[in-house]
Amino acid sequence: MNLYYQLTGGRSLGSLPAYLEMSDADALRLVQAHVRIGIWRSDLESGHTFCCAEVRRIFGLPDVDGPIDFALAARAIHPEDETLALELVETAAREKGSYQFVMRVAEGGQGEFRYVRVVGRYRAKQNGEGDIIGICHMIPDAAQPA
Repeated sequence: MNLYYQLTGGRSLGSLPAYLEMSDADALRLVQAHVRIGIWRSDLESGHTFCCAEVRRIFGLPDVDGPIDFALAARAIHPEDETLALELVETAAREKGSYQFVMRVAEGGQGEFRYVRVVGRYRAKQNGEGDIIGICHMIPDAAQPA
């Protein structure tokens, strides 16, 4: 039972208007100060995935400065959702697109799961390679799908 997924167009909203006199980094820091949102990147050339502390917390991963143990992160995903989650990353890489997905992630080792929204999109790099960049956040209990 997959909860929700969507392949999206991946269109950029563009830069912030100049009159705001605010960088994208400024806006991101404001959002992160008030919304528990995690940021991640999967390097398609090396196969490594990197993420911030919030992503590691959501997936129950140890704190590391380098790449995460992707197999450990995948084990935190509900077995019914894991295949689709990995397929969406592969599809985004192959089609240079984007996606969003609501999946279940293990909570506390008690067989309970919480809902997590993951958004990812392909980003081309100057060397001709690419990566998948994204965000994730937990969905509050009141907003979880029925």
